[in-house]
Amino acid sequence: MTMSCRFSLTASKYLRYAARTVLKKESQIFTPFTSQQRLILLDAKHWCAAPSQHIVGAPVSGTVVEDRTDAERKIVTNVIDRVNDQICSKSHGRLFAVIYIHGKQFKVTPEDLIVVQSNMPVDIGDSLRLEKVLMVGSRDFSLVGRPTLGKDFVKVEATVVEKTLSHVVRHFLFKQRSRFHRSYFYRFPYTVLRINSIQLLHPLNQGPAVQGLHDRLLY
Repeated sequence: MTMSCRFSLTASKYLRYAARTVLKKESQIFTPFTSQQRLILLDAKHWCAAPSQHIVGAPVSGTVVEDRTDAERKIVTNVIDRVNDQICSKSHGRLFAVIYIHGKQFKVTPEDLIVVQSNMPVDIGDSLRLEKVLMVGSRDFSLVGRPTLGKDFVKVEATVVEKTLSHVVRHFLFKQRSRFHRSYFYRFPYTVLRINSIQLLHPLNQGPAVQGLHDRLLY
């Protein structure tokens, strides 16, 4: 077979392939929709033509709902007055507090000992004031901070009792089917604190605690 004959056969095959491809595309373009496809198309056209019900900047109609009714306001005022009476007369009894220190929370009362896993930069006998108080309460009431209570409202004092190390912790590493094995020994630093007192400095909704946040640490 000569070269020109081979070229003519290859060209004819290519032309037949191109013709089949064009006919297939035309058949796909002009293929009539099925009944389900027609319903979907009509539904899409309907929703595209319908006006949008959510317009940016449109006035919002509605009624203003009050947070509290008169009866609820009276109950809240009564509860706050009763708590303030106990704070002023110091009749609330023994207080407890939830403090946040070095990434952990502790529920403490006076004369409790807490162990903090950290080498705090303090000496034995130093007095500390713990300002991150999440909650304080007594037998009759509990006051929860958002996230903390103001340092001008609650005062928690502690004393450093001891600075020591933990027991020896062994960390053993090995690899199977080999002679690799290692042992690592750790001792973590501890600081022991004694809670001296928990005090409420003034009644609720009074004093500097409700005048601003200029002297409050929230972190």
